[in-house]
Amino acid sequence: MLIKMNYIANNKEINTALKKFYNREISALEIGDIYFKYKLYSAASSFYNIELFDILNTKQYERKSYCFQKMGECYLSQQLDGNFSDWQLEMINELFTEAITFNQYNYIAYLGLITCLELQNRSKEVYHYCNKLLLHINEFNIKPEDYDRIYKLSLKFYDLSEYFFIIKYDYFNNTLLKFFLDINYNTKKICVLANRIQKHIAIDKYENDIIRGNIYS
Repeated sequence: MLIKMNYIANNKEINTALKKFYNREISALEIGDIYFKYKLYSAASSFYNIELFDILNTKQYERKSYCFQKMGECYLSQQLDGNFSDWQLEMINELFTEAITFNQYNYIAYLGLITCLELQNRSKEVYHYCNKLLLHINEFNIKPEDYDRIYKLSLKFYDLSEYFFIIKYDYFNNTLLKFFLDINYNTKKICVLANRIQKHIAIDKYENDIIRGNIYS
């Protein structure tokens, strides 16, 4: 704790931001982002919470969504050993869920919620939120720094689908491939994904009919 306090005291950017905040020149959200950048998650979370209180009765839904998302990220990042208690995971789950409630296009909140659900061993819900995110992938404003996260999630999703004996249909598969083609993603990685999809749909006619509800007499 003493090391962190000394670090904050000697951090010029944080000190400047604090002065601006107390002079009401910047918002609690802005200083929260600065603390988050320096991985001071407890302090960052406190400022995001202050911002939420300030905009409680406003219609700034995307801003509210962002604050809930960042608070969820703070709590996920704070527990370095990954040894979360049940109540911690439930709280993180609720934060990301609130973020999505205020902004259904907050894909970072989806990614955070999926991570939390995985830690809670709630595989069916992981499938549900992965499916929703990837099916509507073109409706989200995915930033380049998150392309790899979406790619890894896509590969994992086919494993999850098969775990639940679900074969994804052509529209879903083509939408996903088109997304990576449109953003000029790594060609080799696109080929890996395309091959994974081919493997996914390469089931025999009997299995395919059962999955589609065509039961043999």
